[in-house]
Amino acid sequence: TLLHVGAILHDIGWIEGQQDHHKTSRDLIINSEFACMTDEERTIVALVARYHRGSMPKKSHLLYFKLNKENRERVDKLASLIRIADGLDNTHMSLVKNLECEILDDKVIIKITGGYSEIDEANAYKKADLFEKTFSRKLILRWSASAHPDRKLA
Repeated sequence: TLLHVGAILHDIGWIEGQQDHHKTSRDLIINSEFACMTDEERTIVALVARYHRGSMPKKSHLLYFKLNKENRERVDKLASLIRIADGLDNTHMSLVKNLECEILDDKVIIKITGGYSEIDEANAYKKADLFEKTFSRKLILRWSASAHPDRKLA
């Protein structure tokens, strides 16, 4: 549920423009009331939105530091997934239609069906830093042959 809400709200900060919209999203979420969420859950969602772009979570970030270890790990995991999803739709063309993940000891292969964009691929890899750090696995993206003839679906 927290991932779902974070995914829906991560770009809400665009209401005040692109610059630092991730921080604006955090502030809007943290200063809102959600009847179905505890304060702690709202903080987690706010931080997932904050870390969907820009710097990775740091203990020097006050809201992040105030969370217990389990919830900091939860933020890291959820934000890392939002970062990749956001990167895969950097062009805002909704090219990805479906994906499957193959989880191996040292890597995660995301098998993608739908359209291909070099920009989306580059941005997903750029934003994979938190995922790779959090899960200790390399991220590999593979598009279906119909979407990108030079790449094969693993």
